[in-house]
Amino acid sequence: MQSALDFISWQEVINHGKFLIFKTIPLLFAASTITFITSHLIEKIRISNFRSKRRGTAVITGGTSGIGLEFSKLFARDKIDLVLVSNDPKEEVELVRKSLVEKFGVKVICESCNLSKNEDRLATFDRILNQLEVKADYLVNNAGFGMVGELQKLEWNQVNDMIQVNSTAVVHVAHAFVNDAINRKSSLKMITTSSLAGVQPNPLFNVYASTKAFTRLFAMASHVELAKYNITSTALLPGATLTNFVKRSKYDTIGKYTSVAKLTPEEVAACGYYHMMNGHSVAVPGLIYKFLHFLMWISPSDIMMNLFYNQNKPSQ
Repeated sequence: MQSALDFISWQEVINHGKFLIFKTIPLLFAASTITFITSHLIEKIRISNFRSKRRGTAVITGGTSGIGLEFSKLFARDKIDLVLVSNDPKEEVELVRKSLVEKFGVKVICESCNLSKNEDRLATFDRILNQLEVKADYLVNNAGFGMVGELQKLEWNQVNDMIQVNSTAVVHVAHAFVNDAINRKSSLKMITTSSLAGVQPNPLFNVYASTKAFTRLFAMASHVELAKYNITSTALLPGATLTNFVKRSKYDTIGKYTSVAKLTPEEVAACGYYHMMNGHSVAVPGLIYKFLHFLMWISPSDIMMNLFYNQNKPSQ
């Protein structure tokens, strides 16, 4: 007795399989895209409506300009007192302090510190933790800057300062305030401003991207490592954001940079604030950059490096 399979050739099976695959893949892609966009829109609504009911004190490095300033405004809006660590000119810092106090009615302490100098960091931690007896409930490790170009063309002092501020200071600041929180048996929510530039090797952003890769891994590992102490750590991975980064980095392909820079400091800080307060390990602001983040993970490094190199090359 012959079975039904005897009347079906393998070629027909293969052809039928190809038909199903070519029909299914576009449907899966469409469904995934709709799900991706919908989840992003839901997140945007949650971020815009989010308000922290928990009070306390937030310590923010680089808290008087750019993304750091927007973090300061969000904490102040929710009646959380501030300690702002900044190396900006004193006149600008004082204007920011007065503005936050007058608009939100919170206590704002400003500490001047050059985070690239170990002795400055130690003195600042001593003032904040011992002399002022600040009990931090939130820590925003935000200070940082970037230099762009081929390694040999960068001035070593600037490269060293960038490594110190972007990497060494991040660990030093976290070490000081994590130890204080554990000694007080108090919870602490931390967020570290890393970058999408630190997800893949990034030619011409080489040293900057490497420091951001370090802080990304440090923040994410800390989230698991410190969980038993009721301490959370969030890695904030923004894409191109319109801040003073362009000016300070002397990035001469500014046209290419701003053409893709759809993020504002307000958007980045709001996303980071929401995910930090909810104890998430990673925050990626913006729909385009969420997709780019996913693309970076699944793409071979050789391909991404060449793309970044061509994007980062100076305009002719």
